Amino acid sequence: MPGSTAYQISLLFVAQSVIFSALLLILYPRFISVYYWCCSNLILAVSIFIVATGPESVPVWVSSCSGALGLLGAAFKPLAYSAGTSRKQLGFFSQVAIATVALFGLLLILFPATPFKLFMLVCGGAIITLASLQIILTSRVWAGTTAKWVQVACLVLSLAGLSTRIVGAYPFGPNTTFMKSNADQVLNLILLSFFSFILQVSFLALIAARTSREQIFVQRRAARFKTRTIVMAQEQQKLSALADERMSLLRMLTHEVRQPLNNAQAALQTVLLDLSGDARSPEALKDVAKRAQRTVGEVVLAISNSIVGASLVNSSRPAALQQTDMCTVARLAMLDTDPADLPRVVAHYHQDSIFAAVDPVLLRLAIRNLLENALKFSSRDTKVAFDVDIDDERMLATFSVRNVVADPSLVIDDMFGFEKRGADSRYGGLGLGLYIVKRCADLHHGHIVHEMEDGNVIKFELAIPC
Repeated sequence: MPGSTAYQISLLFVAQSVIFSALLLILYPRFISVYYWCCSNLILAVSIFIVATGPESVPVWVSSCSGALGLLGAAFKPLAYSAGTSRKQLGFFSQVAIATVALFGLLLILFPATPFKLFMLVCGGAIITLASLQIILTSRVWAGTTAKWVQVACLVLSLAGLSTRIVGAYPFGPNTTFMKSNADQVLNLILLSFFSFILQVSFLALIAARTSREQIFVQRRAARFKTRTIVMAQEQQKLSALADERMSLLRMLTHEVRQPLNNAQAALQTVLLDLSGDARSPEALKDVAKRAQRTVGEVVLAISNSIVGASLVNSSRPAALQQTDMCTVARLAMLDTDPADLPRVVAHYHQDSIFAAVDPVLLRLAIRNLLENALKFSSRDTKVAFDVDIDDERMLATFSVRNVVADPSLVIDDMFGFEKRGADSRYGGLGLGLYIVKRCADLHHGHIVHEMEDGNVIKFELAIPC
């Protein structure tokens, strides 16, 4: 009744429901749970207001609908706790509970004077409270939050209070009500307002915790996306670098192999011309054979460098390590050079044999490239010193090559890089020789260094662990 204590408490209940609903809609408008909760608040506020106003102040049909509105408002609570999940995820018990409460509400509207009114109200409230408990306890959305257990405590207390009312619903009759007197009505409204306030605060905390957790998830997803983006960018760079390397390989193979083959073709044409002439003396034939042999040696070296260089650039050639006498490998590398240039090489073997786990094919090619490089970039009237020794202190086998450089200014520091050359372009080639030497040193966990001595003498030292 207006002006009574119960009426004033009902206004307090309505006010807190409106205030918390407004806060939820303003702060968290994107959650469907908030809309279910606000609908529940609105319907329950109307129901409580009708009850507190009294049947004398409202139409009969409105007063008779207050119980149905209360059940309808309570039915929205499980939907709010379900966080907007699908009907399948809501659970069979919760679906049955909501359907049962809706049926009770419909029956109360159709039969407002039924003697089972209080029984249906109490049972409906207990069923919907159980459904709310089942959802909030099993849902992973609210896991790990303190507010969840506050909600659970309030729901358990509500269930206990409703259970006591079930006993008071008997004997069934039209005059059986929740509240026997005005004092009982005031006490129930105070308890209802108190528990409603706790529920409103804890639900607000639930939504806040869910928002905070989602922000953390968003940050984690953003971090993972950023990491994946970086990894993809790195992979893209690797693929781009690999494509560039393959293009370089194609260019390298075309250049390195084509030029020696052209030289071989020209040499063979010269041989044919010399043999078709009148000068067929043994010396002339010997000179022709030497030129042909030199040209074939250039072709073999170019092809060897191209094949090994291709596998090394793509990092696809592992070192085939085996116990090998490196002095024997060095002697074979010397024999691979042009026989006409071999007398220029002054070799010193400080040990008869040096055994180590090496790739003999790659080491032989590396030593040959060092010798060919020294012979190629020095005058034909100068010697090339080749020393094979052991550095006991560093436990390394060293292969040193010294030669006189015609123009020291042409020597560059980055001569061991791919497609780098230690002299100007008049010598041709793409600089595979020293690159293969460097990769040979790397694959054997050794090193290759160079230094200038006496102004115009350059020394290369290939060191391999032994």
